[in-house]
Order: sequence, then C-alpha cells, then structure tokens
Amino acid sequence: MIGKHANEAELETRLCVMLDYIASRPKLEPACRAAGYNSKYIWTLLKRSGAGDPRYLVRWPDVDSTDDKIQFADAVNLALRMHKAKLATTLQQEIEEGHAVVQINRSTGDVIWEKDPELLARFGDDADPEEISRLWGIDDYPYKHRVNAKGNLERIPLKLFTPSPAALRQHGARSLLPGWNPAEHRTTTNSHSGEVVMVMGPKPYDRNYKPNTPLAHDLQARLADLRKRQAEGKSRLPVDANGRPTMPAINGTARADDPPEGVGHDRPAAPQRMSGGERIGYGRDAGPGGFSLTTGKPT
Repeated sequence: MIGKHANEAELETRLCVMLDYIASRPKLEPACRAAGYNSKYIWTLLKRSGAGDPRYLVRWPDVDSTDDKIQFADAVNLALRMHKAKLATTLQQEIEEGHAVVQINRSTGDVIWEKDPELLARFGDDADPEEISRLWGIDDYPYKHRVNAKGNLERIPLKLFTPSPAALRQHGARSLLPGWNPAEHRTTTNSHSGEVVMVMGPKPYDRNYKPNTPLAHDLQARLADLRKRQAEGKSRLPVDANGRPTMPAINGTARADDPPEGVGHDRPAAPQRMSGGERIGYGRDAGPGGFSLTTGKPT
C-alpha cells in the first residue's frame, strides 16, 4: 500500500488532503480514496492516530502555521465541526438571500457566464469592444473572472437567487430568533380512581328509556327478589308445589302469567308407520296418502 512506504512529508500531505475533503464533504471513505489510499485504510489511520502514533501528527488546517501539530484523529473531529459550522452559515445565507441556481442556456445546454458590468460600461459602446479591450490587456471580454485552486483565471457562472421556501424561512427564524419561538408550557393532571359504581335508574342520555313501564317494574322486582333470596341462602329461582322452577312472585302474589311447566305446549307424538311401511316423521294426525319420502311411490 502507498501509505505504508510514504515518507513523513508525503504522508502528512495526504492526510491534509483527506482533512480538506472532510471539511467540505463529510465522507470518510471517499476522502481516503481522494488521497490515493484504499477506502478502508481510513479506519487504520484513525486507529493508529488514536493510539498516539507520532507518524500521524499533522499541521492543519493552516499548513503554514507555527503551532504545534495535532493527531490526525483529532484533526478529523475538527474537520467535522468545521463542516457543521459551514452548513449552518450556508443555511443562514440561503434563508436570507435565497438559493443560488446556475443558469443554463436551454437551447444549447451551455452554462451562461456572468458579465462584468465595469467592462461593459467601459467598452460596450465602442464599435469593436473586444478588439479595443484586448489593446488594454483584457483578453476575455466582457466576462468576470476568478482565481481557481491552481492559480489560474476562470470564468464565473451566472447565478440567480431563488427565494427560499416559506417553511424554511419560518423554521430558521424560530431557531435563530428567540422572540419568534416563545416557550409553551402545558400543565396536565392524570388522576384515576379505582372505584366502580353501578348506576341503576334512568339514563338522561338514552331517549328510548322509559322508567315507568310495566317491564321496568317487573325487572326491578325480579332483581330485588333474587338478591333477597341470595342473601337468605336460598335458591336463586323459586319452585312451585310440584318442585318445578317458576317465576318469582311479586309482593307475595303468584304470577298469573306463569303456567306450570309443559302446560299449553303440544308434545311430539310418537312416530307412526304408514301403509307403505315408511317412517315419515312425527305428528299426531298423520294419515295415509301422498307419496313416499324414500321411494317416491304413492302410499
């Protein structure tokens, strides 16, 4: 691996390249690849630097500073904090100014470059502004330029600012301005009682409830009689003279609508055989005639 055989100066340079990458884009493994190492080698570097290996001391972020060097692991944490500060300031700027969008020529797809208003004011009214500006030592009329990382001049893309969404501006104001986000205090009391109450009687919310109906009096009388007999240790249901369960009496008076068991109901007759010998079922007056349910022949 390259890092195992690099001298101290080259190793420090590669480590600084990784730190610059992390400060702008906080991805550790891509930063390691950008320095020419395997993506997983970043964890070996952090492990060795965290153990205090003097080979991984770097002077960063200012390589020309006279301050003491720091361990690479500590410099990584510093780079992450720098990116966080950069992100915060970028968001604040976008909240105030809007989001910058590079302009593209829709017909050709080329980037539109920003023009220099000073050059336009100086040479724009001439017959041949490019030729006249070239005589004054200006080669790329009328565009603005900046110095890139390699020290060369390059054109500046034209950017227009799009207003930030209202939700982002509102959230930024509440986060940065205390007066926009006043504290909200709520006091709640959660108390529960273990008592269970059985409500007997009319319910005002039930429109169909009628407390004075005979059925209601009958149910209340039955409940009272059952509770009384239960308290005395007797059977829940009273019995008549023959020992059969019957409906409870009301105020000592037997109920007239409670006939003895089986009275008024026809008992099923024994099965009868017809002339054809088929058993056709139960009935008291099953006479001959009709068709057999098994053969389908007349009986």
